[in-house]
Amino acid sequence: MTGIGHRAAGTGQDDDRARMRKLARRSLALGRRWMLRSALLLVIAFVAFRRDGSLMFSIGVTAVLLAVLSFSLGQSMRRSARASLDKLDLMEKTGAPQAG
Repeated sequence: MTGIGHRAAGTGQDDDRARMRKLARRSLALGRRWMLRSALLLVIAFVAFRRDGSLMFSIGVTAVLLAVLSFSLGQSMRRSARASLDKLDLMEKTGAPQAG
């Protein structure tokens, strides 16, 4: 007997898990891109600091701040995606029904 919010075993759960796995992998890729953007911003900051002038110094400081923020965002996205993938793997191993 299924209640509200529950599904009968095997109806659409595999499709939902595959969709969730695809979204988690996409999140991993997006996190990696944010981390690469961070590296590029650090290169821009390095070049800006090597040149003289207050405008270049301001650009360098701004680029460093953006690099730190983008690295943090990328790391957070990858961490949450890995946690989601681990939960999906555990659900598949134990055969637990999908919550929700």
